[in-house]
Amino acid sequence: MKNIIFAIGALAAVVVVYLLAPGINNKQNLFLEEKPEFFMTEFIQYDTNEQGVIDKKTMGTKIDIYDKKDYSFIESPVITVTKKDGLEFKLKAANGQKFSQDKILLSGGVHVTNNLPTFIETMQTAELWLYPNINFAETEKKVAISRNASTTRGTGAKFHIDVNKVELLSDATTIYNIE
Repeated sequence: MKNIIFAIGALAAVVVVYLLAPGINNKQNLFLEEKPEFFMTEFIQYDTNEQGVIDKKTMGTKIDIYDKKDYSFIESPVITVTKKDGLEFKLKAANGQKFSQDKILLSGGVHVTNNLPTFIETMQTAELWLYPNINFAETEKKVAISRNASTTRGTGAKFHIDVNKVELLSDATTIYNIE
């Protein structure tokens, strides 16, 4: 009987901590207890290259900005990276964390598409680190890349956006659907 009461008490304590921790489910950052300096809803941010041409567009349903920490939390981010040759890569996720201007962590069902079907049609992973200043992204999580009638799966990937190259780091397998 004491074990049952202890188990119920422990479960209740876990539930209370879970409910009282604001945003613990979606904000995996160090600033949970702090309020952002400001926030925006339904925002669009454009970034330009040295020539003044838009090369990255970031959209989301909400962004919390912690300006003093050089950190932002983005809900439902959609990031479009446009290369000089006109190729666009669109990255979507449930959440994004922007650490300064040179590092973004996308998490929660990351989905990458492009406008050139001879490269990748879609790439999916649980999380992806994007380094927009050097057009590079990487993950240590499982990855699935679909193109035409084939799907390639692996663990870990390096995505060199400038040269349209994806390296799967381990456990790579490809399935071809012959029609």
